[in-house]
Amino acid sequence: MIVNCVLVALLQVRVARRACQVPSAVRAMGWSGPLLGVSCAVYALSAGLSPVWAVLSLTAGAVVQVFAEVLSAAGGWTLGYELADARAHGVYRGVFGAGLSAGIMAGPALVTVTAIAHGSLGWAVLGVLFAAAGLAVAPAVRWARRDGAWRGEAG
Repeated sequence: MIVNCVLVALLQVRVARRACQVPSAVRAMGWSGPLLGVSCAVYALSAGLSPVWAVLSLTAGAVVQVFAEVLSAAGGWTLGYELADARAHGVYRGVFGAGLSAGIMAGPALVTVTAIAHGSLGWAVLGVLFAAAGLAVAPAVRWARRDGAWRGEAG
């Protein structure tokens, strides 16, 4: 928790400044998924280690996870605004917030049925899911931007 708080406080503004346009936000989110996958692998590797090495491994995983989360948050906020219909930013932000809430609610159950129930294999599944989600952002944004008229950009 301390590592998370300190790193978020140090990195959040810097990262957000670099992910303030759609292309940079897509890159940030594209990196976040694979980095979360790496953090899952590091968490899986901590199993069976001596206490000192386990703590070091878990701390390393937490650092990678924080970087990924900061990238994802910065990119997500930018995309949430930039891809929203210019006439309905509030509605889009509400749906975006509902999606975040759904993820927060489903997260513990997902970790329970994967990593906790299946150990390293479960961590691998989570890592692949996170990596795939991050890599899916670029094609999803290309699809969303293909026709700006639906967002109120045309005449």
